[in-house]
Amino acid sequence: MRTEKLLLSSDGTKMFLGGKGASSATLPELLGVYPNPTKGEVYVTYQLPEGAEQGRLELRDLLGRPLLNKSLSGSGGIVDLSQGRLSPGTVVLMLYADDIYVAHTKLVVLR
Repeated sequence: MRTEKLLLSSDGTKMFLGGKGASSATLPELLGVYPNPTKGEVYVTYQLPEGAEQGRLELRDLLGRPLLNKSLSGSGGIVDLSQGRLSPGTVVLMLYADDIYVAHTKLVVLR
């Protein structure tokens, strides 16, 4: 997994540098995943709330079992997940800022 750079422009759009894909979205989207559903690589975009000192990304299956727990650096960025580490099915991605839950989204992993 790699964390990439996130640039915030003055008009509130996000631009990501250094990854294999690019995306833009308007704030206040805190957590995103693309492509969704996926058959290959997965990119998770995150933006921590203003004033947050640390972040954490957690992946769980639909039964609530933890699949991944990753510390996040910086106020925002992209995490590149290899689909080979994820089994087919639906997983829930949860974003925490300073150990407080702030956002979640679902990811569908296809064969």
